[in-house]
Amino acid sequence: MFGQIISSITSVKVSARTYKVFISIVSLIGLVILAYQLNENDKIKNLLLENRNKAFTINGALLLGSIIVLAVVNQLIEAYKWKSLLQSFAKISLMKSMRGVLVGNSISILLPNRTGDFIGRASVLNSRNQIAGAAMSILGSWSQLLVTILFGTTACILWVYGQINVLYFIGLFILMLVVNLSLVYAWLSLPRIIKHAKPLKIKFIKTRRWALFVRKGRTDMFLALRLSMLRFATFAFQFYLFLVFYQGYIPISVVFVPIVLMFFLQTISPSGAISEVFVRSMTTALIFSSLGIEYSAVTASLSLWLVNVVAPAIVGYMVAIPLAWLRTGKYGKLRTLGNQS
Repeated sequence: MFGQIISSITSVKVSARTYKVFISIVSLIGLVILAYQLNENDKIKNLLLENRNKAFTINGALLLGSIIVLAVVNQLIEAYKWKSLLQSFAKISLMKSMRGVLVGNSISILLPNRTGDFIGRASVLNSRNQIAGAAMSILGSWSQLLVTILFGTTACILWVYGQINVLYFIGLFILMLVVNLSLVYAWLSLPRIIKHAKPLKIKFIKTRRWALFVRKGRTDMFLALRLSMLRFATFAFQFYLFLVFYQGYIPISVVFVPIVLMFFLQTISPSGAISEVFVRSMTTALIFSSLGIEYSAVTASLSLWLVNVVAPAIVGYMVAIPLAWLRTGKYGKLRTLGNQS
């Protein structure tokens, strides 16, 4: 399906002026939505006003500085993951991969659960590599989702520890372990599974877009999984630092399971561009209310959204508009944003 979407997008010829206006309008709509969220959400206003003095203390400055550095590291990890998955199809620089990730952020924030990331990333590649770029973007998203499921299901089991019968707990733990190991094995074997499924003449397997996954080996799949784990650990630690900034020191062992469970629930909960702040606040309050620090946790969650979602999206808009207007050519096709890669 994603191949058909990208093909239809990249095959349509429109005038250069129309294309430039389209990219600019999409970017401006995104900025308006972000501005609306920031302006209408009282919690965001309150957290900025109530904690502005903390930022000027030594500890506060160190915490915020570390969080910002980790935000950059987070984007670099994602860019390197996409670059690594794409290298068997096209050799691109880390900087170009980062540009694709940022443009993808700017487009995906407008869609439910930020599902349009692959469209933005494909736009920085030339026509012959856009399908592969979109496919590898989706593959990277799957690896991140898998890691979230692995950690999230484990957190769910640990969350109920002591609240249910020991035998039930052991049974659930063994079931979770078997399911998670099966998911990891299926992930590492995905290219082989698709390859062996082709002779079965399954319609969606026969399409040539799925053949792109066959070119991935276990080494590539394992690398994507490791980078996704590293990225998960990065934004989980960012959240912990924000929690310390607002609440004061809390042993990480106390909040580790709630943090993982919070990210898991936020991932599986449907959300849109307007409702994302509400969904984040509700899931965070639900999890951390048992610890009595739900207000600090909600504030930390919104802060993390500003740093990891809003800021990269704004930078992505700043990248997307110049890419559209500085491009030359008679026709304004999405494929012309790329050069030779």
